[in-house]
Amino acid sequence: MVYVGTFSKTLLPGLRLGFAVVPPTLRSAVRSARAAADGHGPVATEAALARFMDEGLLARHIRRTSKVYAERRSAVLSGLTGPLAPYLEPVPSAAGLHVCALPRPEAGSAVAATADAVAARARAAGVAVGTLRTYQASSGGPAGLVLGYGAIDAADVPAGLELLAAAFRSVTPR
Repeated sequence: MVYVGTFSKTLLPGLRLGFAVVPPTLRSAVRSARAAADGHGPVATEAALARFMDEGLLARHIRRTSKVYAERRSAVLSGLTGPLAPYLEPVPSAAGLHVCALPRPEAGSAVAATADAVAARARAAGVAVGTLRTYQASSGGPAGLVLGYGAIDAADVPAGLELLAAAFRSVTPR
């Protein structure tokens, strides 16, 4: 088994450092592939990250941010059972800094057809929300919204979700 990951999500996207945990039988092949691809990574950045990890600061950072993101996620999910309940239901997920939500079946095509309009209206009100359509490789996928919570304080989530619900009310038939 090979495990590949990145520090972009746990630390910062601009870091552009990743890692691979490989069994001893594959190490030589992986080293050769790395050398053929780009030789080596940024030595000073890798050394600083190694020290950060050795001193236990990465583990401390992950423990702290996990609590912060769990609180934010909980606030978003609460909004999907509150003001957004008539319109959206969350897609089950255990990873990422976002919640995807699909139109409720009882809301029908009215909500699905207005995902772009709702997102635009929400953005105009100061709520950054994306549509699933922007992540689809081809047309015909499900309509829905992507509610990110990586850059918002948990205390601000309810007000943002109220504005999003108002955007739904303004563009969907009554």
